[in-house]
Amino acid sequence: MIRALVVTLVLVTPSLVGCGGDSGRPDLEPVRGTVTFKGSPVEGATVTFFNEKSPRSAQGRTDSSGKFQLTTFDTNDGAVVGEHVVTISKVEAAAEGAMSSGMSPDQIMEKMKEQTDKMKGNLTESVPKATLPGKYADVKTSGEKRTVVENDANDFKFELTE
Repeated sequence: MIRALVVTLVLVTPSLVGCGGDSGRPDLEPVRGTVTFKGSPVEGATVTFFNEKSPRSAQGRTDSSGKFQLTTFDTNDGAVVGEHVVTISKVEAAAEGAMSSGMSPDQIMEKMKEQTDKMKGNLTESVPKATLPGKYADVKTSGEKRTVVENDANDFKFELTE
């Protein structure tokens, strides 16, 4: 019995020691920034940094003042060092548009019922719409590139226009 316990500990201990080591993730730097469109802060936009050497993109969402922080693996951990193509997108569902228009809850419910009725013959009313120019949402057309630098502030401003 004791011999089996010792053999188990000898076999399991090396694998446990490795658990706290290198995760295989690339080194990241914190990244933050601000997004404006025609001079006004953009709330609820998704900002994505793409780097060909990274196993995944870094992403953040803007707050009411247009500010964001990027996450690659863990909340606000940043992005890999190097050059990134950046996309910025924001879509608004039809019901969200009604809520931000100052309509009362009863008016919103009525609008949603109307949209549901229209969906039977016409789906375009319920399709989310882009609230920023579509070129910024595509890596091929965004035109936005930023370089994340090691031990730097990495605070980027995106001033979008049409």
